[in-house]
Amino acid sequence: MRPDALPPAHLDDPDPRRYRAGVSTEGDDDPPPTEKTASERITIEELEALMAAAVDEDGNDIRLAEATARMTPEERRQSDENIRAWAAEVQSSLRKKHAKPPGV
Repeated sequence: MRPDALPPAHLDDPDPRRYRAGVSTEGDDDPPPTEKTASERITIEELEALMAAAVDEDGNDIRLAEATARMTPEERRQSDENIRAWAAEVQSSLRKKHAKPPGV
């Protein structure tokens, strides 16, 4: 995942450990969602339209770009630091996952 493809919530969180592969661990104790009736469900066409409205022609998240543009230099520095820490954690996890056991 490209760092610029991280969810916008990541920009506001000073602790990158709360995110695993771009998914927040916050609210894990929330009850599961109830099944929606057919009339409450979103259609594929509606989902496609919402997704298309959220990205630009290059596939970048428009909301992320807007949030980044509003950042102060200090907020941007902290965000960059969070992204680097998150990426280092992911790389370390992948190395451990794919490492060969001793003696193999």
